[in-house]
Amino acid sequence: MAESILFIVVDKVLVKLGSLAVQNVALWGIQSDLQKLKNTLPAIKAGLLDAEKKQAENLEPRVLPRSIGNLKHLRFLDLTGNGSIKILPNSICKLQSLQTLLVWHCEQIQQLPKDIGNLISLRNLYLTTKQSCLPEKGIRSLISLRSLWITECDNLISLPEGMQHLTVLGTLSIAACPSLTSLPSSLKKLHTLKNLMISDCPKLNLSEWEGFRGLRRLQ
Repeated sequence: MAESILFIVVDKVLVKLGSLAVQNVALWGIQSDLQKLKNTLPAIKAGLLDAEKKQAENLEPRVLPRSIGNLKHLRFLDLTGNGSIKILPNSICKLQSLQTLLVWHCEQIQQLPKDIGNLISLRNLYLTTKQSCLPEKGIRSLISLRSLWITECDNLISLPEGMQHLTVLGTLSIAACPSLTSLPSSLKKLHTLKNLMISDCPKLNLSEWEGFRGLRRLQ
């Protein structure tokens, strides 16, 4: 990057201007000009550092293009930790070959796409959203889903009913959802659910789940 190169140059100039040789320069009265330049360079260095930081931040995509739906053979999409994206385009739901979608630790995402149920090949879903409820019709239509990871959903109050339709779901992990108060009774109909992992959900009463059939892990 241009800023990085300039940053290195400025650093070298600062070192040279601080040397004894420069301090003793008295040719044609330029010593005062050199001193002014020396006093100015730290500000230039700070400005370049700030510009480089902002450029790095701008590399993080803020909007996914609608054309992402044209990637018909895409199987893996990882947006983990993106703090800029607020909306996932509904065209993402055209990715019928998609098997893994990671949108967790994306604290700005307002809601899941309305047609998320069209992701018929989706096996692994990792999500963070500002929604208070997940779309029931969309979630229960993910018939290939094997693992569902929900984390840092501060507003999430409940999971949708109808989860008994997720007939191959083997792992459900819920973490850091402080507003979650209940789990749907339909989960008890999932004979394939082997791992139910729950942590940092202080409002959730787990007493009725202690004897849940097929439960291997409860945190």
